[in-house]
Amino acid sequence: MSEAPEKAVEAAKAEAVGKRLEDGSVLVPLTTDEGTVEILVPPPALWFEGAVEHLSAGRISEWVKLAVEDRESLDLWNSRRKRYKNLDDFLTAWSKATGESPGESQGSSTS
Repeated sequence: MSEAPEKAVEAAKAEAVGKRLEDGSVLVPLTTDEGTVEILVPPPALWFEGAVEHLSAGRISEWVKLAVEDRESLDLWNSRRKRYKNLDDFLTAWSKATGESPGESQGSSTS
């Protein structure tokens, strides 16, 4: 019985690649030599402390580790060997999907 809601969530994720989900999260494609996977990135207000600073400094992998909470997405991120081009493309896709700029993202009004 719990299988149907899980499939619905997966279907929603698949359809939402590069688009905002209801909670403000976005699925962002990460393309590497191993293929493409989708990483679920929550909205900036849900990131852990330090994520904005890493993003602003261009430390993409460190940003992802503090911004992404979804265990599957983190496992996918960590399992891929990424070239700088892959990181740049991921950041560009995230920026297009959210309208955020890496230097302007705000974790909260108190960050």
